[in-house]
Amino acid sequence: MDDLKQGIGLRAYGQHDPVVAYKEEGYEMFQAMIEAIRHETVRRMFLVQVRPQQEIKREKVAKETGTAAATKSQVKKQPLRTAAKKVGPNDPCPCGSGKKYKKCCMQKEKMEQ
Repeated sequence: MDDLKQGIGLRAYGQHDPVVAYKEEGYEMFQAMIEAIRHETVRRMFLVQVRPQQEIKREKVAKETGTAAATKSQVKKQPLRTAAKKVGPNDPCPCGSGKKYKKCCMQKEKMEQ
């Protein structure tokens, strides 16, 4: 379609409406694509070979070991630590003054550092 779009610009020099030419050639390209799909579908239908259904034989590749179950029972889960909740600048101050943290204790902590 991009090649068609570039070639249509030359139609204006030949006194043809570029929009009409673009529509006509685009439609012709679409019809050619549909015909090619139909042709390829029929060609592949004739190339199909039917095979009798065979039983699939599966082989055991890996051996089972008892080590996976033993390691799970030996590993103890560590308790999860909950991090202290960080106070945001717009949250109420934890000192209980009723002010925002950035207007109260945040200023004091900056001075101490």
